[in-house]
Parts: sequence; structure tokens; C-alpha cells
Amino acid sequence: MRTASRYVPWSLSALLLAVACSSAGNFGTPVQTRMAVHFASAVRIQSALVRGDLDAARGPAETIWAADRIPDFGTEADPYVLEVREEARNIREARSYTDAVAATGRLAAACGDCHERFGGGPNFQSSPAQMGDQLDTHMTRHVWAADRLWEGLLMASDGPWPAGAAILAEDPLAGSTLSGAATRHAERLAALGREALAVTERGDRAAVFGQVLATCGACHAEDAGGR
Repeated sequence: MRTASRYVPWSLSALLLAVACSSAGNFGTPVQTRMAVHFASAVRIQSALVRGDLDAARGPAETIWAADRIPDFGTEADPYVLEVREEARNIREARSYTDAVAATGRLAAACGDCHERFGGGPNFQSSPAQMGDQLDTHMTRHVWAADRLWEGLLMASDGPWPAGAAILAEDPLAGSTLSGAATRHAERLAALGREALAVTERGDRAAVFGQVLATCGACHAEDAGGR
């Protein structure tokens, strides 16, 4: 029986990664360059964990952890830098997948706290979510929703979080043929979408996002025979 993960399109996260990497060479200040590197590394972490691949998340986490100061930032940024590095270290040294996804949510929230404090952060543009009842369309919508949650954590404003949460809160994969395990994961994802709609604090959202990653990764890892 077909399960959802065979149809997950990774193009959205890949596009974000390509934009971040290309921007790093074009930005004019050390701060902008460092932020582009952080963003690219964070996207690699997110993409690895969505696949259920903890080992692939350790390298980009190390990249974030190794940057101990942000050039041209004053000492007022030090607490934020310390928090970001600590969560990157937690991902790098995570003993379990569960620990890593929780730390990834906190990492994004720490970045968002810094952006809010200093009035910076990335600007995102995205196309509307696709419509339709086919399995691959639902998978595209799940990727779209997870990206909006991720962006919502990173942005200084409320951002696109509610839009991503609303997509996840839909009836899970209506009209699709799933295995029993995939159906349970889909139902869990819809429940997390409803929870995401109800929370407003960045810390609470970080916890929900970690569970979203964990649910996606668990489904994908099972479909691949486990990791």
C-alpha cells in the first residue's frame, strides 16, 4: 500500500536553501553574510529531520555552533547568539531524534527572538498552497505548511505561522489511500495543526514545530524501512 512519504516534494526547502546560499555571496555586510550561512544551515537541519535522518542534521548544526560571535554586532547580541549556539550544540550532540527535533524548534525560536529584538530577519515570499485531493498534492501542502511554520518562527512578526497551521489542521489526507501507520501520522499532524492555531507564544510554537518535524520524520523513516 502506498504511503505518503514517497510523494513528498522537497523543492520548497531546496529553493529556500538555494536562495540562502546564493545570497551569502551577494550580501554586503558581515552580519548579512553570517545570517545567510545560519539560514542555509538551519534549512539543512530542518530538511534532514523531516526525512528522519538525524545524522545528516549534525554537520549543519556544527556550522551554526562554531560561529561564536556575529561580526559588527555589539555585546547586546551576545545572549541571543549564546542561545542559538546552545540549541545548535543540542542538535549536534542529540542522543535521540526526539531531542534533535525539539532543539530544532527552539533554535528557530531563538533566531526569531533575535530578529525581533534587532528588527532584522529574512523576508519570505511564497506561492499559495496547492489545492486538490490527490496524495501527492496533500504532500505538497504538508511541505508548504511546514515551511510556513518554520518561517513564522524565524520572523520578527507573527508572519505566516497561522496559514501553515490552518493547512495542517485540515482533515488528514482526505481521499488518499494510506497504510494504517501513515494514517495515524496524518491524524497526528492534523491535531498538531489545530494546536498550532491555538498557540501564540514563540516558545510554545517552537514546541509544536518540533512535534511536527517528529511526526513527518517518523512517517518518512517508517516508509523507508526505518533509520
